[in-house]
Amino acid sequence: MKFILPTQHAPKTETQVGELRISPNKRVKIETESMTMYWDSMIIESSGQDWGIVNEWLTFHNIIFGDHISLDWYESQKFNSDKLKEEGICNYLVDYLDISSKVYFPNTYPEALNYNDLYKKYIPQPKENKALVKNYFNSIGNARVISTQRQIRNDSFWKVLILFSIIESILGDTPKCSENIKCNVHGNIYPHNNISPREWIKYRLLEIISDPQRVDEYFLVIWEVRQKIRHQTVHEGIIPESHYIQQDKREITWDWSKTTEEWQTNSTAFSNLNNHLSEIARNLLLNKIFGLNMFPALRPLHSVTIRSN
Repeated sequence: MKFILPTQHAPKTETQVGELRISPNKRVKIETESMTMYWDSMIIESSGQDWGIVNEWLTFHNIIFGDHISLDWYESQKFNSDKLKEEGICNYLVDYLDISSKVYFPNTYPEALNYNDLYKKYIPQPKENKALVKNYFNSIGNARVISTQRQIRNDSFWKVLILFSIIESILGDTPKCSENIKCNVHGNIYPHNNISPREWIKYRLLEIISDPQRVDEYFLVIWEVRQKIRHQTVHEGIIPESHYIQQDKREITWDWSKTTEEWQTNSTAFSNLNNHLSEIARNLLLNKIFGLNMFPALRPLHSVTIRSN
């Protein structure tokens, strides 16, 4: 087996990862209907023809680097090295002996992180953990139109629920009370929550992260999604649709207050909310699987727009 993958994180030198041999290749050009993209690429080789091994490695590669490029190409109908046009040497090769500056980019992990050592930790993970990683890269897709005026379908809120389900799984269910509640209509009610979901989420975040300031930052995003998207989307099936809104300023800085006010109608604000939730889910996953115990501050929210006139 031998094939080429575009990636943001090709190795500097040939690297043996389990049964796969990964080597740097060339800078490649990918053309779509709407744009042309340039990426580094790597050559993947193995003595066998087991795609299950490749699937497992690529899942690991993508969660470690947050690298969607290779996964998108691998699963696409264009998966064919003939369709990748070489455009010179790779520009951003990574030293796999220490990928600490890439895992939480632009933050840096305080210790050296060896790519192969992390892969060895990933392989024996229980299937439940690996399922969470695969779910992180899931999406709900449908046909898209260029014109926002002609857009009817909007699945963006369902995509957020995929990320939220990962976070819920890591935090666990709210503990139940061992006692019954008496009701004049329904009689004994059991089970019921021992503490409120709000208290439970805060408690679990503090247990995992320990930094109260970071917990507060993550909690605001999680609770916003739980109360205003999860419940309405799952239980009511009727959700607001965020659309692109032309701005009259060249640069808009989105803080959390502005995001929470506008995400239900403004697609840029909703994208910011989604990006924050994605960061939180990935950070919790990296800690659960690899025990890295690093929870960076969420990246600044901002959007740059250019006037149309």
